[in-house]
Amino acid sequence: MDIGKAIGYPLKDKNWIVKVIIGTIIFIIPIVDFISFGYLVRVIRQVLSGDEEKMPEWDDFGGDFVRGLMVIIGIIIYSIPIIIVSCCLSLIGGVVGGDDGNALSALVSCCLFIIS
Repeated sequence: MDIGKAIGYPLKDKNWIVKVIIGTIIFIIPIVDFISFGYLVRVIRQVLSGDEEKMPEWDDFGGDFVRGLMVIIGIIIYSIPIIIVSCCLSLIGGVVGGDDGNALSALVSCCLFIIS
């Protein structure tokens, strides 16, 4: 990956300041944050297709919201094994208690870190 090219990509567009400001405002609002993930998917698809001249316009909020929602759902599905193991760890730590429970929690937490 060319880091300089990745950093310079937004600067190729002459309206990059407006697009970055709009993206920042959308990213700050929690429920509308899905739109920024959907826009990121559009940017990735555009670059993969070879069109690197300018960033996409902010003109498909509904489509970006749906694409962003799909990204978040995918992340949650991908995280299900980690969530299950974390819940089991909490139950075991609560039942065992004391130093043994703390040691077990530390061991499983290290494994979870590697898995995640």
